[in-house]
Amino acid sequence: MDRLPEFAAFDYADKADAGPKWEKWIRRLELLFTGMDIEDNGRKRALPLHYAGERVFDIYEAEKGHTAPNYAATKQVLADYFSPRKNPQMEVYKFRNCKQNASQSLDEYVTKLRKLSKDCEFADADNEILSQIIQNCRSNRLRRRALREPDMNLKTLLDLGRALEVAETQALTMEAQNERYSVNNIRKPPGKQRSRNPRSKDQVTKSESNIDKPCGNCGLTHSRTSVCPAKGQQCRFCKKLNHFQRVCRAKKRASGQHRNPNVCMR
Repeated sequence: MDRLPEFAAFDYADKADAGPKWEKWIRRLELLFTGMDIEDNGRKRALPLHYAGERVFDIYEAEKGHTAPNYAATKQVLADYFSPRKNPQMEVYKFRNCKQNASQSLDEYVTKLRKLSKDCEFADADNEILSQIIQNCRSNRLRRRALREPDMNLKTLLDLGRALEVAETQALTMEAQNERYSVNNIRKPPGKQRSRNPRSKDQVTKSESNIDKPCGNCGLTHSRTSVCPAKGQQCRFCKKLNHFQRVCRAKKRASGQHRNPNVCMR
C-alpha cells in the first residue's frame, strides 16, 4: 500500500468563520484526490475524516445520524455543520440593498455582489448582478448608457464601466494639472518702489488684513493688489469668465451650498 502524502489538518478555531475555511480545505483535498487518481468512493470518504483531525472526526460522529456511508454524504454532513444554510430571503435583501460606495471601483463592487449572490439561489445570477449595477452604481453615465441599450449583457456593461472609470481618472488628473499650471503662472507684483505719497499706517494695516482671506474668484489667498489667477479663465461649470469652478456661485447654488461670508468678493 502506498504511503499517504502529508496534508494539513483542518484549522478549526472559531465556528463563525469556519464555513469559508472548510470549503477551501475540502477543495484542496479534492485536488489531492485528482493528483493521486483516487476515484474509489470508500477511500474518498475515509481521507477527509483522517486528514481533518480528531476534532472534526468527533463532530462527524455526532452529526452523521443515519446518512449514507459515502463521500458525498460525509462531505455534506460536515459542510452543513461548518456552513449552515442561510435564509435565502435575508440574503436577497442584503443583495438588493448593496450599493456601490464612493471608495469602491466597479470591479470591487461586482466582486461583492457575486459573493452575496451565492446564497440567494438566483436562477440567473449574472442577470441579477447586471440589474443591481444599473440601479445602484455611482456612474450616471454608465446607468444612462445601459438603459438606452436594454439588450446589454453583464460583460459588455463591465467593459464599458471600466473604460468610463479610466476616462474619469484621466480627466481629473488633467484638470488638476491645468489648475496648478494656472496658479503657477501668476504674474508677480512689481518690486517695492519708493512712493512719493506713502500710505498711512492705518492703510497698510487695512490692506494687509485682507491677505489671509480667500479670494472669491480663485479660492486662493493673495492681496488685492496681486493679479488673480482666475482672471481671464473660464469656469468649467457655468462657462463664465474670471473665476474657477471650485468657487463658482452657480455651482454652489445648484448643490444647495451657502455662501461663506468670510470669502472676499471680486
